Amino acid sequence: MVSGVNPHHIKKQGANERDRTMIAVETNIFEEALIAERAPATSLAETFHKERQDGATFREIGENHGVSHERVRQVLESIGVTFDRNHTATVKKDKLAKEVTGWLRDNGPVPTSVVCEHFALSPQRLSELVDNHNVPRNMIMSGVGRTGSGYTDDTVVTVVKAAWARLKAEVPTATGLSVSSYDRVRLPGDPSPALITGRRAWREVCQAAEVPCGAGRPSYTVKWTDQDLFRWIHRYATSTGGGRVTFDGYDLWRKTQPGAPSGALVRTRLRRNGYPTWASMVTAGVRGDAV
Repeated sequence: MVSGVNPHHIKKQGANERDRTMIAVETNIFEEALIAERAPATSLAETFHKERQDGATFREIGENHGVSHERVRQVLESIGVTFDRNHTATVKKDKLAKEVTGWLRDNGPVPTSVVCEHFALSPQRLSELVDNHNVPRNMIMSGVGRTGSGYTDDTVVTVVKAAWARLKAEVPTATGLSVSSYDRVRLPGDPSPALITGRRAWREVCQAAEVPCGAGRPSYTVKWTDQDLFRWIHRYATSTGGGRVTFDGYDLWRKTQPGAPSGALVRTRLRRNGYPTWASMVTAGVRGDAV
């Protein structure tokens, strides 16, 4: 034994060194685990990026994958994608513009009012899609006329007569040409029912073409009241069990409910009657004074 050295002190000093070594090792392991947790997998970053390009917000991406929106921000930032407040709105407008353009190509040039009614758009919003998102202007009629029209009144009369002849050949017992039966037998390139009825009443068109008009509804009364629409919103909100009450969610849910009004109908009608946004409609539908 070395003179003047306390053996207990040596033992204690060795134990302290071992403790410090273990702590350092455990700290390194913990830091490595944190780094591994924070370093995004390539596939995860690509998934987040694709959803972001499709217009999803950071919060929506996080909800889809069970992580916080801050974690989504970190993952996207690691591949150079930063937050842009206008990005989501722009992507959604581009998607809507593609839907409108596809619908116009299938239905021919139609009046502005028909497009706005079909997609629950204001004329100003439609004008923005035309000016900034490549919706073809020449496919939208302005007032009673339209730019680039290839259909004259005489053309429409000829087309309707031909459609009636095809219907009679297909269904000899047919007693008249209705809008729906015309739409079923019309040929590619023929004007759409929306285009024709945007100019004049279907009954007048049939009279001009000397074609018997098909039976329709005897009157065009309003089927849904505002209270009816609010009740449907309330039922949908209740079905979510406290989850998000979205417009797209309603439109999917109503397809499983016999007799439920479409989302476009709900939004268009209630917008006209003082509820400018879906959020205001949901608020009115969920609270007791509107149901």
